Amino acid sequence: LLYLWIACIYGCITIGLNYIGWLGNSTASRQERDSATGALIFTFVIAAAVFFAMCLFLSWNTWLVISNQTTIEFHYNRSMYHDLRRKGEVYVNIYDVGITRNLRQVFGPFTSYWQV
Repeated sequence: LLYLWIACIYGCITIGLNYIGWLGNSTASRQERDSATGALIFTFVIAAAVFFAMCLFLSWNTWLVISNQTTIEFHYNRSMYHDLRRKGEVYVNIYDVGITRNLRQVFGPFTSYWQV
C-alpha cells in the first residue's frame, strides 16, 4: 500500500508538470492540446482520488492500531460508549493499554522490524 501511495503522489506531480508543459507548448495543434489535456486531467483525478482514499485508509488503520481494536470492536465499543453515556457512566476499552504497549501487541516486541 505504501508503494501505491507513493505512485499516486508521483503520478500527480508528473501529470501536473506535463499539463503545465502542454499549456506552454505552442507547436501542438488545438486538437492535440485538448486531447492531451482531457487525458491528463482524467488521470490526475483518478490518481488524486486513490491518494485520498489511501490517506483515509492509513489514518483509519493507524487509529485502530493505536487504540488496539478491530473494526468490529470499534463499532461495538462505540455503541457501548453511547449506551453508557446515556446512563451517565463512562465506558473504557479494556484492551487499550497505551500507545506503546498497543503497538507492541499488534506488531510484536521487536521495534526494528515494525517498518517492514
